[in-house]
Amino acid sequence: MDIRKKTVVILCAAIACLILVLLVLSQTVVLDGFSRVEDQSAQKDTNRVLVALGNDINTLDAVAHDWASRDDTRTFLLTTTSAKSWSQLDPDTFERLQFNYILLIDTNGTLISGKGYNLDSHTEKPVPPDLAMLLSSHQQIRLRIKSEFGTLGVLQFPEGPLMLAIRPVFSDPDQGQLIGYILMGRNLDAMELSRLSSLAQLPLELQPYSKADLPADFRMAISQFPQSSLPFLQREGKEALTIDAPTYIMPVGSNMLGTFSLIRDLSGQPVLILKVSIVRDIYDQGKSTILYFLNLLIIAGLVFGLAILLLLEKTVLSRILHLSWRLNDIGKKRDFSARVQMSGDDEIGSLAENVNVMISELETSQKQLQGRLIQSEEKYRLFFNSITDPVIIYRSGEPDTYNLIIEANDAASGILGYSHQELLLMSPAAIIVRDVYEEKPELSRLTGTVDFVQYESSYRAKSGKLIPVEINARIFDKFGQRAVLTIARDITDRKMAEKALLQAHKKLNLLNFVTFNDIQNSIFTLSGYISLQKDLPTDTKIDEYLEKEDATLRKISHSLDFAKNYQDMGIKPLQWHNVNQTFVLAISHLDFSQINRRVSLDDLEIFADPLLERVFFTLAGNLITHGKTATQVIISYQETAEGLKLIFEDNGAGIPDNLKEKIFQRGFGAQKGMSLFLAREILEITGITIRETGTYGNGARFEISVPRGSFRFPGKKG
Repeated sequence: MDIRKKTVVILCAAIACLILVLLVLSQTVVLDGFSRVEDQSAQKDTNRVLVALGNDINTLDAVAHDWASRDDTRTFLLTTTSAKSWSQLDPDTFERLQFNYILLIDTNGTLISGKGYNLDSHTEKPVPPDLAMLLSSHQQIRLRIKSEFGTLGVLQFPEGPLMLAIRPVFSDPDQGQLIGYILMGRNLDAMELSRLSSLAQLPLELQPYSKADLPADFRMAISQFPQSSLPFLQREGKEALTIDAPTYIMPVGSNMLGTFSLIRDLSGQPVLILKVSIVRDIYDQGKSTILYFLNLLIIAGLVFGLAILLLLEKTVLSRILHLSWRLNDIGKKRDFSARVQMSGDDEIGSLAENVNVMISELETSQKQLQGRLIQSEEKYRLFFNSITDPVIIYRSGEPDTYNLIIEANDAASGILGYSHQELLLMSPAAIIVRDVYEEKPELSRLTGTVDFVQYESSYRAKSGKLIPVEINARIFDKFGQRAVLTIARDITDRKMAEKALLQAHKKLNLLNFVTFNDIQNSIFTLSGYISLQKDLPTDTKIDEYLEKEDATLRKISHSLDFAKNYQDMGIKPLQWHNVNQTFVLAISHLDFSQINRRVSLDDLEIFADPLLERVFFTLAGNLITHGKTATQVIISYQETAEGLKLIFEDNGAGIPDNLKEKIFQRGFGAQKGMSLFLAREILEITGITIRETGTYGNGARFEISVPRGSFRFPGKKG
C-alpha cells in the first residue's frame, strides 16, 4: 500500500473515529437529556390525570360535607329508628350529581337509608352488600372517619372500583354529638376513565392490581413500585389534599412511553394500576436532531478530509512519492552517480539533500568494495588453486537430480583431464563413481558445516581411467542453497601397496600352511615309529626315553596348533556377530547337555574378528573341564557409560584370586592349544577386553567390555 492510500485510510479512520465518538457522546449526553425532559413531561401529564381523579373524589367529598351539614339530614338520622326510604334520594338527585351511591349510616355502621343508581340505564339498583356493611366490617375505615373531616378515596368491590367519600353527621352545627355518617360514591368505570382521558387528552388504561393475567408491562411496573401503606388521598387540614401514587415510567413501544401509577385504597392496600400512554415526541425530536447533526458532521468531515488530502498531496505526498520513485530507480539501476532533484527548503528538501549525500558515500564505498572484491577474488582463486588435492563443489540434491558442478580447482582439472570450463558444465555423477549420498544417504536430511563424511571412491578421468581416491565431503550453505564440498586425495600408491601386502600375506600363509603340514606329517610318522618301538622287548631306560620323546612330540603339536590359530587372527575382515547364535555354534562342538543355559541378550550383536566363536568355545570348554560342579551358565549384558559389559558366569567352583590374571597368560592351564590368552588376543583386535571378576567358591564370572560403536541391537526400534 503506497503512502497516498495509507494517508486516505488514516484520514478516513480519524474522521470515522471522531464521528463514532460524537455519536456515542450524543447517545449518552444529548439523548439522555432529551430522555430526562421526556420523563419530566410524562410525570407532569400523569400528575394532571391523578389530580383530575383526585378532584372527582374531592367533588364527592364536597357534596358529602354539604349534605352532612344540612338540617334535614340531621333530622332524618335523629328521628329514624329503622331503615326506611329517604325522600332526598330521588333519580333527579343522582342524575344531577352524577353519583352512583348515596347512603346514610348510623354510628354502629348499620345502613339506615340509601340507594344505588345506574347512570347508563338511568334506573335504580340495589346497594351491594359489601358497600352496605362497609363501616361495620372495616374497623380501620371506621377509625379514619371518626375525625370531623371523615375520609375519602378508592375501594375495590366485586362490581368494580368505587370512588367514595364518607363524612360524619353531628347533632348540631357546632359538631355536638355524632349521630351517623353519609357516604357518597361513584363507579370508577369506563365512562369515568373516558372522561379523565378526554380531560387530559391522553390514552388511559386501568387494571386491577391483583388481576391474574396482567399484561407484561403492568407486571414489570408492579416490580418497580416502592413499599408503602399510604392511601391514594390524604387530607391535610380542612381543605388541603395530598395525592400519594408511586409512578414508574418506561418505554412501551418504538414511539410510546408508558407511565404506571399505583392507587391504594382507604386502608393503604394497592387496588389499581393506572397507565398513561404518551407519544414520545420529545425523544423522537432528539433523535432527529442528532441525526441531522451527524449528517452535517459527515458532510463537513468529507469536505474537511478532501481539503486536507489536496493540501497534503500538493505539499507532501507528491514530493515524497517522487523522492521514493527516484530512489527506487537508482536502486534498481545501481547507478550511484545519479542524484535526486527536489525543490523546497522544508524537511523533504533537506531529506533529498541528505539522500544525495548518502548516495555519494555509497558511490565511493562501491568503488572501494569493487577494488577489495577483485583483490579478495584473486586471493581466493590463488588459495583455491594452490591446494594440491582435487577440490570439487556441487549443488546438493537427490542422486537423480544433481545440479552442475559450480566450482573446481586446478588440481581437479589436472587429475581428471578436463578443462575448468568443461567441469563447470558437468554433473558430479559423471566424475564420482560413488557419491556422498550413496555412502551416507542421511546427509541429505542434515544441514550445517558439522555434517561430514569420509569415504573411498574413484574418479573417472576424461580418458576413462578410474583413479582411486579418498574423499572428504561436507554439507554447507551457499547463498541459501545446500552444496557439497569434496576434497579428494589420490590413493593409487596406497592401493598398490595394500595389494602387494595382501599378496605377500597370502604367500606367507601358503608357506606357513605347507610348512605346518610337512612338520605335522613328520611328527605323525615319528609318533608311529615310537609306538612300534614300544612293542619291542622292554628296557627301562629305553621306555623312559620313549616317554620323553612322546611328550616332546605332543608339546610340538600343541605349539603348532596355537601358531596356526594365532596365524588365522586378522586374516578375514571384521564383522558383526549375533552373540546368542555365536554361543550356540561354539557349544555345538562340546558335550553341553548337563549344563542349564539362561541367555538374556535382546538380539545383541558385537563387531569382532570371525574367530569370536572360538572365544566362546574356550569359555565353555573351561567350564566343562574345570567347573566340575557347575550345572548352570548365565549370559547377560549391562550397558554402562563407557559401552557395554557382556557377562559369562557359572555356578561352579570359581577361580582363586591369585589365578585371575594368570589364566590369561600364554601356556597356563591344561588347554594348551586354544587358551584364554588367545581369546583375549582375538577380542583386543576390536578394542574389546576380558577379565574374570567372580568370587571363588561361587562360580566363575567373565566380563567382556565392549566399547561404544562396537555393539548394537538391530531388533530395537528408534
